[in-house]
Amino acid sequence: MAARIRNQNENAENEQTERNKTSRNPAMDPIKDMFTMFTQNKVGIDRDELINNHRKNLDAMNDANKMAMDVMKSIATLQSQYIKQTFEDFTAIIREMSQKPPSEDQLKNQASRLKESISKAVDHTSALSNIIVQSNGEFYKKMQNNMNDSFEEMKYKASSRKKH
Repeated sequence: MAARIRNQNENAENEQTERNKTSRNPAMDPIKDMFTMFTQNKVGIDRDELINNHRKNLDAMNDANKMAMDVMKSIATLQSQYIKQTFEDFTAIIREMSQKPPSEDQLKNQASRLKESISKAVDHTSALSNIIVQSNGEFYKKMQNNMNDSFEEMKYKASSRKKH
């Protein structure tokens, strides 16, 4: 009985191995080959240089993260100031209206001030959006430049190794 169970287990393992061989992802072969070549240092790239390049990329990402945090702080500060100003404007208008019944001219004036306050709020929102768009553009440009510099440096070092 034990021999039969052992035999069944061996058969199941063999079947699984065969399935793994036939179901492997051929797209992973180049990655596996590249990893093997890299670990055996057959790619002609100094691992320390590669690690240094990745460290530079991480430093650039860290700097970009700090920049993003500074932008978000600025946006939060501006938004807080804009909201405070808008509420102060609305409060002043409401206070004036509640003190005595407004005349027609006062109503027109208050409507104009309300319109102006709303317009300011929309302008402030637009300004915040522009800050975000500009910040994203700067972030993207910085990351793209850093990656391009790293790739160019790696290509240069790889080509200079081939010559030697």
